[in-house]
Amino acid sequence: MKTLIVQNYWTPYRHDLFTELSKYSDIEVLYLDSVGADRNWEKEETLFPSIQLKARKKGPFAFSDLSGIDFSRYDRAVILEHLENIFTIRKLARIFKGRFILWCGMSKDAHPDKPGYDFLLDCFKAWYRRRLYQANMFFSYCGMTSEMLIEWGVPEEKIHIIHQASSIREIPEIVGKDPVKLHRQSREAKPGPLRILSLGYLRKEKNNDFLIKVCNRFKSDELELVVAGSGPELEDLQQMAGDNVLFPGYLEGEDKFREYLKADVFVLPTIRDPWALVVNEAMYYGLPVICSNRAGARDVVLGNGFIINPFDEEDLYLALKEFVNRPELCWKMGRRSREIVQDYTVPFTAKQMSEYLNQENL
Repeated sequence: MKTLIVQNYWTPYRHDLFTELSKYSDIEVLYLDSVGADRNWEKEETLFPSIQLKARKKGPFAFSDLSGIDFSRYDRAVILEHLENIFTIRKLARIFKGRFILWCGMSKDAHPDKPGYDFLLDCFKAWYRRRLYQANMFFSYCGMTSEMLIEWGVPEEKIHIIHQASSIREIPEIVGKDPVKLHRQSREAKPGPLRILSLGYLRKEKNNDFLIKVCNRFKSDELELVVAGSGPELEDLQQMAGDNVLFPGYLEGEDKFREYLKADVFVLPTIRDPWALVVNEAMYYGLPVICSNRAGARDVVLGNGFIINPFDEEDLYLALKEFVNRPELCWKMGRRSREIVQDYTVPFTAKQMSEYLNQENL
């Protein structure tokens, strides 16, 4: 069974997943567009068959020319739902009618900076779901997405949560070692303020201004915040930050993973994220997590941190204060993070997906 996987554009985390998945299933990946100019990713050579298209942008939408592709070569498709590419995706749903899986990461969470967002999203969904929601099966990012699909009439038995995962490289410092023990040894050898880490693309919906406001309430000897990443919000964030906030810039590779090792707690304050794989990375490196209830990754906060409302400053303040007052929680919850993340690895997710893709009948 040959499967075409339709992805909006190349990403490093999906690249690793598709490479692993190709060991178990006959796949080819169709990228509807090239990597966005606002991303610092350098596309790697694929070890699996792939097709690269270039989308034409018109307003908020992107249109890809499918005319040169022989779709008769594929038995089925896995189509990633993405609003920007929805018109191209509708064409693909018609081509693969009765033979496709819809991979969903959407949610109904509101955009506070976009009035009427919920209403407009519902109207838009009603327009295109007649075609897309005829899928034979649904791969859901998380419980939040599954709840949305059920609310919009998708039978629960058609929905399967596929664990979100990315490849995590071990830096030399932790090979054969326990990162939680390393965190504890480092803190006991050199006591100091609790080191909080937030890492990602610095745009409005990541809500780092909210995080900085709360961290500014702490004394510099209690807590320091590291906001790692680049993006359009960087200058505004720097202007509002206190002396206890650091901006190391965009980090990748070993530099990024070393930042996890230096931190005590990871915070994801986003107001909307289908998942947030940085949470997986932080957990692998033995960190407790404070996660927004608007992120799919809230599913993995199970005794290893706190889930907070990203619009309630007091909620976040109390979670941070708990770690400041009881630093031993970092090691206890960090240990739990390491246990949970074992089921959110690329090999685990690839095998999970292959079980569905290798079925004769969807």
